[in-house]
Amino acid sequence: MLVLLTACANVTTLLLSRADARQPEVAVRLALGASRIRLIRMLMTESVLLAIVAGSLSVYLTYQVPIFMWQWPMKELPQVPFDPDWRVFTFLGVSILLAGLLAGLAPALESLKVDLLASLKGQRRFLTRRMNDGGLKQILVGTQVAISLVLLVGSSLFIHIYRQVAAPDPGYDFRHLALVDVFNPAAKSRQDQAALRASALRQIQAVPGVRFSAFATQLSPNVDAEQLLIQLPGKSPFPVASEQVSSDYFSTMGIPILRGRAIERNDADCDRGLVCPVVVSQQFVRQFLDAGDVIGKTLHTSTGQTLEIAGIAGNVSGFFDHVYIPAIYRPWNPANLPPKISLCVRINGDPEVVAASLTDILKKSLQGSKVKADTVEERLELMTAVFWRLQMMMVMLGAMALFLAIIGIYGVVAFAVGKRLKEIGIRVSLGATRKDIYATVLRSHIRPVWIGLLIGVPLALIGVRVLSHALQPAANLFAFSNPLHYLAPACLLFAVSVIAILIPAHRAAHCDPSTTLRDE
Repeated sequence: MLVLLTACANVTTLLLSRADARQPEVAVRLALGASRIRLIRMLMTESVLLAIVAGSLSVYLTYQVPIFMWQWPMKELPQVPFDPDWRVFTFLGVSILLAGLLAGLAPALESLKVDLLASLKGQRRFLTRRMNDGGLKQILVGTQVAISLVLLVGSSLFIHIYRQVAAPDPGYDFRHLALVDVFNPAAKSRQDQAALRASALRQIQAVPGVRFSAFATQLSPNVDAEQLLIQLPGKSPFPVASEQVSSDYFSTMGIPILRGRAIERNDADCDRGLVCPVVVSQQFVRQFLDAGDVIGKTLHTSTGQTLEIAGIAGNVSGFFDHVYIPAIYRPWNPANLPPKISLCVRINGDPEVVAASLTDILKKSLQGSKVKADTVEERLELMTAVFWRLQMMMVMLGAMALFLAIIGIYGVVAFAVGKRLKEIGIRVSLGATRKDIYATVLRSHIRPVWIGLLIGVPLALIGVRVLSHALQPAANLFAFSNPLHYLAPACLLFAVSVIAILIPAHRAAHCDPSTTLRDE
């Protein structure tokens, strides 16, 4: 939609520039008795016809571009249908008609603002003082610049996101690590589920190539994890991400124990009113506890449970971001688990082969359960592919908007400079240098560019926040505080705008004043 608005503004500016050239034609038609309403219909028909021709080409692109963007450069067929349906064509048709009407309305009205006597005598005048002083054209140019900046900022942020996702550092060794998601049927009792899981774990540990294995309520703590309300002396209760893990979880995941010990097999007594040994992350200690030895320190939950810190583990983060979340790891309690759990398996050898064996074992052991097994690297490749396509889409949209903005700026400046050739010839004859001509043209047309940049920055900030909410849980990847993601696109857009202005100025500065004055 933003690209469509940029294209409409671009076409409108070009049609406004062309409207002045059609003053003699309009004057002749009016002198011959044509009504202004009829002329407006004619000019609007031309604009709509232009939109229909472009829209017909877009129908072909609707079939080809999405598949091209999906396959390039990964060369794989899409797994979802990309053929447009009647909704797409309805939106496309309405957009074409509205774009043609909106883009042609202002130029059609301005074409009728003609001085009949002057036009019939062959005297070329400005359409209106306001138009040539930069009114509507400058607004449209500033609009193009603002929209282009929003899309370029989006491109910059998605490039940043892809670089983070493509080079993950979650805080543990994710290579040679298989993950199995187990969805247990609700019909079975928790005692039966616990027995089945224990049996499945013993069978998995006997599989050749398996070094360590452990159950967990999820892969790693994150913002969607279970929250425990912790009460510390002198502080208000605060939520902390919590996860239930079995013994060998830290060895399986490759998360280092910095101090104390890990969760052990005989620690599963947290729900029986006893003091529950837990392992906390290093970020939890830094954020909530005072400096010093925290091993043995007790924490209290809002439900009255007492937790004793038995160890401190290294920080982990999700693949979508590098933000460390304070976390508490509680002992695995097979009798009180959610329906979905994750099995983590550290593997020697080919993870894909072992993952297939794990799937077969779990389907036999946990009959009636849904089992999904793959490797962390496979999940990472899937996420990388998704963000690669999002990045390429935003880069293509940003490049398209930048190209349209350059064309719009160049067209407006070239037309304005062409009408000022007599003035420029007089200036050169009176001693103006080429540097003076460059400065004059640049001062006359740079204002809508920097105004568009000033408007585009807050719009880009709003757009980034909307994207961050739409792409949860990847919100932390959006760098709100990094000015480089906003400054670099703004500098690029300003630089190409200056170049687009200076190209017509260069031609004007090198024109022959005697020829220009004689032609006028």
